[in-house]
Amino acid sequence: MNLYKRLIWLLLLPCLSYLFPINPALAQEVEEGFDEEALFRFEEYVVSASKRLQRIEEAPATITVITAEDIRQSGLNGIPDILRMVAGIDVAPLTVFDTQVAIRGFSGRAINMNVFNKILVLINGRSVYEDFYGGTIWEALPIQLEDIERIEVVKGPGSVLYGANAFAGVINIITKSPDESRGGLVSFTGGQFNHYVGSLIYGGKVRDLGYRLSGGWESASRLEERNKNSEEVGRFFGIFNYKINESSEASLEGGISDGKGEIVVSFPGALTDFQTAYAKTNYNYSGFKAQAFWRSTKFDMPLSALLGYSDFISLLGEDIRAKYYTYDMELQQYITLAKIHTIMGGLNYRFFTMKSNYTEDNGLNTYAGFLQYEIKPIPSVIFNLGVRVDYQDYTKKRTNISPRGSLIFTPLKGHTLCFSVGSAFRNPTYIDLYAAAYIPGFEKKVAEGNEDLEPESIISYEIGYRVALFERLKANLEIFYNKIEDLIYIFGDNEDFVPGEKPVKSWNYNDAEGVGGELGLEYKITPWLNGLINYSYQWITDRDDTLIKSNPKHKINGGLRAALKNGLSGNILIHYVDSTEKEYAESGLPPVLVPEKLDPYILLNARVSYKLFDDHIEVAVAGQNLLNDLHKEVGGGEEIPIRVFGNLTMKF
Repeated sequence: MNLYKRLIWLLLLPCLSYLFPINPALAQEVEEGFDEEALFRFEEYVVSASKRLQRIEEAPATITVITAEDIRQSGLNGIPDILRMVAGIDVAPLTVFDTQVAIRGFSGRAINMNVFNKILVLINGRSVYEDFYGGTIWEALPIQLEDIERIEVVKGPGSVLYGANAFAGVINIITKSPDESRGGLVSFTGGQFNHYVGSLIYGGKVRDLGYRLSGGWESASRLEERNKNSEEVGRFFGIFNYKINESSEASLEGGISDGKGEIVVSFPGALTDFQTAYAKTNYNYSGFKAQAFWRSTKFDMPLSALLGYSDFISLLGEDIRAKYYTYDMELQQYITLAKIHTIMGGLNYRFFTMKSNYTEDNGLNTYAGFLQYEIKPIPSVIFNLGVRVDYQDYTKKRTNISPRGSLIFTPLKGHTLCFSVGSAFRNPTYIDLYAAAYIPGFEKKVAEGNEDLEPESIISYEIGYRVALFERLKANLEIFYNKIEDLIYIFGDNEDFVPGEKPVKSWNYNDAEGVGGELGLEYKITPWLNGLINYSYQWITDRDDTLIKSNPKHKINGGLRAALKNGLSGNILIHYVDSTEKEYAESGLPPVLVPEKLDPYILLNARVSYKLFDDHIEVAVAGQNLLNDLHKEVGGGEEIPIRVFGNLTMKF
C-alpha cells in the first residue's frame, strides 16, 4: 500500500468511528462515572497571549493548548514530538538528543548547522532562548514531562510583549503548581535504542507554603549507531509557593540539567558536555507582578570527535568551550476601569554576558517597556492595541518598536472572529556579532563576527475564526500573510573565504514572504471517545519569488483518544508531512551547503495503558512510527525507525 493510500485510510478512522459507533450497551456502560473534562476541554483559559488570564476566544492571537493529559496519553518522550499535534508546527529531529521546532515554516540557515531560531520558548514565563547561537536545547530543559500542567503555543509575532526573538511565535511551558502536587510519583520508561527515562516527583503543603520537587534522568543511543550514545542527562526542578494573604503570593523556583548530548552547535557523533542552571522569583499582588531570574549555561565540545567530518574543523585546534549568564528583571501592572477598559504595562531589563575561546568577551544590555490597551465597548467586540520598545546597546539598530493590533468579534455565541496585525524582530546572536575563531599558532581568523548585522524583522496579517458548539464540537480556521526582511545566514558569507585573510561571517542575505493557513476540528464522538484532525498549508518564497523548499507545503495531523471507566485507555496520533528539500554541510573549505530531497512521510504513534489499584499504578505500552515508514526529517540526519517503549508509573 503506497503512502497516499495509507494516509487516506488513517485519516478516515475518526469518521468511521462516528459512522459505525461502538455497541450501545458498551457505550452506556463506559459513560457512567466517566470524567469527560479529561478527554474534551470545552472552555479553556490562557495567559501567554496577553500576559494575563483570559478565555481563549478573547485572546488577541492564535493560540493552542496542550494539556498534561494530552502529554501523558501521547506516550512520547520529548516536548518537540508532542508539539507535532499542533497545526502549523514543524519538527525536525537532528539526533535523538536535539530536535528543532519551528512555527509556520520559518527556520534558520547556517553553515554546518540546522538551527530553527525563530521562536521564543518560555518556562513559566522565563525565556530559555540560547542567546549564544539562537534556538532551544529542548532535552536540556530542567523539567520532567510529568511536571508540565500545559503548553501554550502562540502563533504569530510576539515581540509586542516578549521582545526580541518572539519572531514567529511563543511556546510557554507552564508547570504544575504546588497546590496540584500533593503526594509523590515515580515513573520509568524503557525502550529500543537503549532509550531510558526515569523520574521521581514529590509535592505537598505546609500551612501556607507549597512545594514541588522533581528529579529525573534520560539516556539513549544513536538511531543508526546503537553502540554510540546520543544523550545522557540528569535533571532537577523545584518550586516553592508562599501565600502571603488573599491577594498576594510569592514563589521561588529553580532547576539544573547536566550531561552530554549531540547538540545542534556541534556535529553528528560529537557529544557536548553541558550544564544549565537557573533560579527565578516572582511576587504577585492583585494586578501587580514582579519577576527576576538568573541563568547559567556552560558547555565543552571536543573537536577531536569532529576531525575528518569537515576540513573547516581541521583548522581549529582547541575544544570549543563557552560559559554564559543571563540576568532578567521585569515589572508588570494591569488595571481594569469601568469593566470595559484593561490597561497593562511593564518594564524589562536583560543582561547577557559570555566567555568563550571562540568569541570575543562582551556584555549585552537590553532595556524595554511595553503597553497594552484593551477595550470592550459592547459584549461582542474587543479592541486590543499594544506596543513594545526595545533598546539594545550592542546592535547596529539600537531601537526596535513592535506594535500589534487586533479586533475580536463574537457575532453569535460560540463563534469568534479575530483580525490582527503585528510585527516582531530577532536579534543577531552572540556568535553572529562576536565570533573570533583563529588558526592555532597564528593571529589569523577563520571566522569573525559582523557587528553591522540588522535584526531580522517580520510583519504579519492574520484572520482567524473559532467555533465551539453543542459542547462537543470545536473548530478553527486561520489565514495569514507574513513579510520578512533581513534574514541572517549564520557564517554564510564565504564565497571568497581564505583562511586567515577573509574569514567567514554571518550576513543579512535575503527577504521572504509567506502565506498559509490552518484548519482544525475536534469532536467528541461519545463521552469517552474523542477525535481530532487538522491541516496546515504554507507557501514561502524569497525576494526573487523563488520557492523556499525547506518548508513542507502540506501537513495533516489526526488522532483518536478513548478512556474507559475500567482503567483502560488508548491514544492514536497520525502525522503526514509533505516532501521538502533540506540543506546539509559537505566537507570542504569552506563547508558548502548542498540540498537533499526528503520524501513525504507518515508517522503513526500509539499508546495503550491500564490503571489499577484506584489509579495508583499505570502500565503503558507506546509505539512510534508504527508503520515503519523509514525516513529522514532533516538533511544529513538519521533515518527514523519504528520504536516501542514500555512505561510504569506509580503514585503514592
